[in-house]
Amino acid sequence: MTSGTQKWLKKHLVDSQILSFQKKSLKEHTSVLILYTLITFILTYPVVFKIRNYIPGSGDAFQWIRILWYTPVAIFNPNLTTLTHDYLIFYPDGIPASPFQSAFNQILSYVLSNIMEIHVVYTILWLLSFIFGAYGTYLLVRYLTGDRTSSFIAGIVFAFSPYHFVHSLGHFGATSIEWIPFCALYLMKMFKEGGVRNSFFAGIFFILVAMSDLQYMVFMGIFVMLLFVYEIYVFLRTENRGYKEKNRGYKEILKKIFYKYAIFGFVSFIGIIPLTLENILTATSGDNFF
Repeated sequence: MTSGTQKWLKKHLVDSQILSFQKKSLKEHTSVLILYTLITFILTYPVVFKIRNYIPGSGDAFQWIRILWYTPVAIFNPNLTTLTHDYLIFYPDGIPASPFQSAFNQILSYVLSNIMEIHVVYTILWLLSFIFGAYGTYLLVRYLTGDRTSSFIAGIVFAFSPYHFVHSLGHFGATSIEWIPFCALYLMKMFKEGGVRNSFFAGIFFILVAMSDLQYMVFMGIFVMLLFVYEIYVFLRTENRGYKEKNRGYKEILKKIFYKYAIFGFVSFIGIIPLTLENILTATSGDNFF
């Protein structure tokens, strides 16, 4: 067999294996998403069947629907009211308001409300928090363990926990847990593999966590700090065992650790400041209504 024939067979064999792997992977993820969607419809019954006339939950759920409705009204009618001061309540004095209580849901609801009613949008976003919360956890545990069964069960445990169901009855921001496992996934990739790409996507998903609910941003920030401290601890422990002799300098490795967290921090900072600036200014002012 000639060298050219060998190269041709090797190239096309590898290409075939990659294509087969991609098809298998796509089938796996599609199946997982479909199963989580079916489980969501079953465990939240009869929400999906009454989506046109009812919403899940009560009480604060109606306040959240008003927030979703109010956001585009405030943006496109500055002479009437604003994001930071709601003049539609207690007119004409109004009340101070936090502009982005759940920016992800506020933005997405505006986009979707052009084609469907606001209460339907609310319910769709509500259902997606279960589906993608489960799927994100599946990806996270699949990465950490490599086991499909335990990953699938972990997705169910996270997305359909009592905590999630309780908050889903009215606390829409706290209901939006779907980006937490995606952020944790890329933080773990950043920890294990390094690389600019993983740091960048960890930052993007951290922004999405903050855009869902600011208290989750705080919790995820604590997780990042603990992960950073742990990585430094692991490095120092390894260093004491003679790692310094393995062709890499002490300072170089520390620099790489700080570098990847710096990229994550920079991306996160750029995305979060526009969401939180007004809250920061209010919290540090003499008129702190928080």
